Amino acid sequence: MKIRIKYIAFNLIILLLMEISVALIPGGLIEAADDIKFDRSGSIKFTTTSTKASTSIRYKTVGFTVARNARCTSTNCAPQQGGPYGVIRITQVDEKDNGDGTVTTLFEVPVDKVNDALENAGLETISNGGQIWFSSIFHVLHGSREDLTDHVSLQSIKNAESWADPSRFRQYYDIPITMNAYYPVTKIYRTSEGVEMFTAKIENNASPDRNWPVGQRVDEVSLDKTYSFQGNSYKLVKSYVQSKRKLNEQNFVQTGDPDLNETLWKRNFTNYL
Repeated sequence: MKIRIKYIAFNLIILLLMEISVALIPGGLIEAADDIKFDRSGSIKFTTTSTKASTSIRYKTVGFTVARNARCTSTNCAPQQGGPYGVIRITQVDEKDNGDGTVTTLFEVPVDKVNDALENAGLETISNGGQIWFSSIFHVLHGSREDLTDHVSLQSIKNAESWADPSRFRQYYDIPITMNAYYPVTKIYRTSEGVEMFTAKIENNASPDRNWPVGQRVDEVSLDKTYSFQGNSYKLVKSYVQSKRKLNEQNFVQTGDPDLNETLWKRNFTNYL
């Protein structure tokens, strides 16, 4: 019986999902601490509990500048100066009147915008335990009219109006967040024509959700040298690591004969954004 051998590229996809929690107090007339969460879909969910408007001139948080280091000095906070940064815009998705003179508002940022901001901030190599610094971006409201000017620095928002207590804005800059993200890693076999033959999650037994900490080594992943699919036998000739965010990129590529190149089927890599 003649066995037909087709050549195939196997790949590993690093799926970027994260979960980070932090309590902070950005923007608005805040009474309760706001909560930012990076949920398992990779999006940001952001809630505020604030006092209903009692004056005609107010301010609100419309986003955050993300940086890999603190940007405040003794006289100013300019988070978009002094190095790379990313910008996250928040979108209101729900609002609840609490019946006690306060309103709780829910905001959300899609995963693709979150990942873009982290990458723009130069955080591709961040590891669990590393810090990210958030600083609020403000708009000023005059009654129902919103001034669309972005106030990204401390001096800018302090000087925007004659606030009763401009010193309170300092707390909304250089807010430290500790990275605590776990990403699933998936092994996928595809033919050289791109037909998917097999997929399986590579489980981390040390983690409750079986995901892998960002910035840390993934245990050795072994690939099959040959694989049978729909009556044909396929031979491994290429393997690489790939982020689900960037499906057009192939990283740490290995090619050749698996019997001659062990690194083709024994893969070691660090989890990354």
